[in-house]
Amino acid sequence: MAAGLGISAGALLLLGQIVDIETTLELLRRTDPLPLMLVLLVLAAQLALRSIRWSYLLPVETGVRVPAARLLPVLLVGYLSNIVLPARLGEVVRAYLVSRREPVAFSVSLGVVFLERVMDTASLAVVGFAAASLAGAATWMITGTALVAVVASAVVVFLVGVGIGRVVNWGERMLGSASPFVARVGAVLGRFGQGAGEQPRSAIVLAFGISVTCWLLEGTTFWLVGRAIGADLGWMTCVLMAAITVLGTAIPSAPGFVGTYELAAVAAGTAVGVPADVSFAVALLAHAATVLPIVIGGVASLIGMSVSLDQMVDEAEAQRQQDSQG
Repeated sequence: MAAGLGISAGALLLLGQIVDIETTLELLRRTDPLPLMLVLLVLAAQLALRSIRWSYLLPVETGVRVPAARLLPVLLVGYLSNIVLPARLGEVVRAYLVSRREPVAFSVSLGVVFLERVMDTASLAVVGFAAASLAGAATWMITGTALVAVVASAVVVFLVGVGIGRVVNWGERMLGSASPFVARVGAVLGRFGQGAGEQPRSAIVLAFGISVTCWLLEGTTFWLVGRAIGADLGWMTCVLMAAITVLGTAIPSAPGFVGTYELAAVAAGTAVGVPADVSFAVALLAHAATVLPIVIGGVASLIGMSVSLDQMVDEAEAQRQQDSQG
């Protein structure tokens, strides 16, 4: 947590050196609210698509797919947790919460969340690489996104083509299953693997397509925000800015990705010729327009479930420890 706060503080100090705050404020003062209203519709579409993706990837004991509408509140709570908690604990929280509400084991649900994150990284990097190439971005940006795309895509291929379950079976044959510890670890990893790539190939392909669509919508959010402040930004430039910005949130930071989000957007924008002040203004508005609705929706979902965020974290950690002990 301390490291994240330090990184965010450093990012904010750097932004203060490269951005003209007065120019940024002037851009924000003339914001047209209509494009921002469309941003809310784009965000709603993304949340709906991600809920549908989760519904198709989530294996349940009954064999009946969980409706996306039931998963949306859980998704909002998870995203809220990611915003306010360190180390992406929201992923563990939503994995636990869905296992408490639906007939699915916690380890299986955690495997699905892991698969989603790897798939999101791979698809985002692919989109970022394509946008960087088409927008004529700097070599470091093209190379970086290509490298991330290759590595993350290789992980997806491994999870789907080989599978954790096969690796567990191979390990048990090599090490033997006489040891209780080996048996417990193998059981946990086996359940985890059921969610992390053992779904039907059609569900995997659909999920990857949804991921790509969501990242293109994220770029549309940046484009709409640019229109709101009167900046004439190309859509492909905005897709690139969005991709680099979201990849940048993987860096530890203060709650809400404060500082790192904006610095990544400015770095991406200036790399393709967008003035730093414009990039900063776009980042600030895009950040607020996406985070605030998720916070409101997450809090409303928590109230509807009659649970607190602290309670969810404690219960999720206890469930994780219990599950790891077989």
